Amino acid sequence: MVQNSSSNADNDIHSDFPVKQRRTNQERIEDIFKFIEKQNGVFPKSQLKEVGLSPSAAEKWLNIIEFIQAQPKIRLIKTKNTTLVEKIEGKYQVYMRKLMIDESIPPEQRIEASNNYLRSLYSRERSGIGKQPHNPEKIRFDISSEEYFAKIREVAEVLSQINPLFKNIVHDLEIIDKITDEDQKSFEFSKIMKSNILNSDFKAAVKQILKKESVDRRIKQIEKFDPEYRHKFKLAMKFFDAQFDIWNK
Repeated sequence: MVQNSSSNADNDIHSDFPVKQRRTNQERIEDIFKFIEKQNGVFPKSQLKEVGLSPSAAEKWLNIIEFIQAQPKIRLIKTKNTTLVEKIEGKYQVYMRKLMIDESIPPEQRIEASNNYLRSLYSRERSGIGKQPHNPEKIRFDISSEEYFAKIREVAEVLSQINPLFKNIVHDLEIIDKITDEDQKSFEFSKIMKSNILNSDFKAAVKQILKKESVDRRIKQIEKFDPEYRHKFKLAMKFFDAQFDIWNK
């Protein structure tokens, strides 16, 4: 009977070898990582008996730890009355992080994954995804917003009829629109924004083209088919200028 009781205890994730006082889950986790920190390399899980864990209990705790480490990272924000949970990574960042430590892929791909991780993480932070700032007035545009994405695409399509620089942007936005992963879509959209619409050299090139006399003639030609085009064009340029000012503050 005593032997069966011991076996059943091993099936419980809380089961320890005899210790002076039953530990909390927090203490178990801390003991596990303190022990891992002292090891110089790979070691069998059975060695976790040194921190009071039976082999089956150690297996279950290690599985839990491995699962948690594969999830998007979070940040706890402790306030006076409550604790808030902030998601600081999405599925795309988790995937890039996985590639970064994958020894089976070439070093160049791991480095590229590392760069993509940092760029996409910055993009996520800048866009405000997953955040709930105390001052909503200071939120920058959420580049994952379908409404904002659609507005940028609309503006690019209007300006592409006059300015060839926007034709490639329209093409790229059409490709991005097919991406289903929110974080990846946000990251790719951000690259277009920063390299084109929010880039000072791009803005200068746009302004230079608009100075040409042929622009007004082109607008008049378009107005024959779209009487409201001149108004649309002015609104689009106003929106374009506003994005540059807002994102570069």
